[in-house]
Amino acid sequence: ENCVSIERRCGMQIRNPNTAQGGVVTRRAPWVVSIGYEDNRNNYQHECTGSVLSSISVLTAAHCALTKKKLKIRAGSFNPRLRKAVERNITRMVTHPRYRMNNSSEVYWDVAVFMVDKPFEFSESIQPVCLPEETHSSSNSIVNYGITVQGWNPPRDEDDLTLTEISVTVRPNEQCNFDYERLVGAIQRRYYLPKGLIASQFCAGSNTNPNTRTSYGD
Repeated sequence: ENCVSIERRCGMQIRNPNTAQGGVVTRRAPWVVSIGYEDNRNNYQHECTGSVLSSISVLTAAHCALTKKKLKIRAGSFNPRLRKAVERNITRMVTHPRYRMNNSSEVYWDVAVFMVDKPFEFSESIQPVCLPEETHSSSNSIVNYGITVQGWNPPRDEDDLTLTEISVTVRPNEQCNFDYERLVGAIQRRYYLPKGLIASQFCAGSNTNPNTRTSYGD
């Protein structure tokens, strides 16, 4: 029950007055966390991005659980390499039961919940994400919805790991299937998405820059 319980206070963004891009002050969603590991030089390396579900659980992608590295979660900071980041160890990784069934290469149902060893203490810098209040039988009902995606860019140097965000719009699955196959080829598309995007999936892209994608580690 605690795995999916959500606090009443959620969805409150934090403004960082010291970080601005193009004259726009960036904001950090306090439910966004970094999932990573320490390399052989004890430097933190970002692997995946997640969202705080509850004080003891984080939502992320199932493929993030495939690594053999000892992952941990860092929260509460624009740069998870800073000491002020709150760190938690992962005690359990629960992937969707239909993800890669029978060792398939397919990437459907790519979702997981990671449990942590010690509850997060909610504050201005760490809060749970708000979950949707209504369900949709198909992603067609959210076409043209605007979405903001946050994640960490590949570092330019050992100390820099920059949280960035992009604004994208949900596209029709038919368009996305066509664009994806044109980009990677029919063989690779059938290898990972033999049915194309299904009703429970959606994709999104930029209105202004066709090369804009989601961030590193998402």
